[in-house]
Amino acid sequence: MDIHRGVAMKRYPLAQFKEPFMPVLDQQELPYSVVLEFEDGTALQVACEDGMTQRQVLSLLTTYWRAYTDHTVEREA
Repeated sequence: MDIHRGVAMKRYPLAQFKEPFMPVLDQQELPYSVVLEFEDGTALQVACEDGMTQRQVLSLLTTYWRAYTDHTVEREA
């Protein structure tokens, strides 16, 4: 775990995650959150400031996740 300017950061490879998603409104532990579910069934939930930021974060994470998985599939073929 890295400590940078008083903030603890941990890095995870995209290969460890399933596709990012927004939790169902009733089941959100954190408002305006995005869930990154690990392959082992555990999850990391990221809280955003508002709904617009939530959609932007989800879009960005999904774009990178899909690009990574598409690239990985191409390399295996």
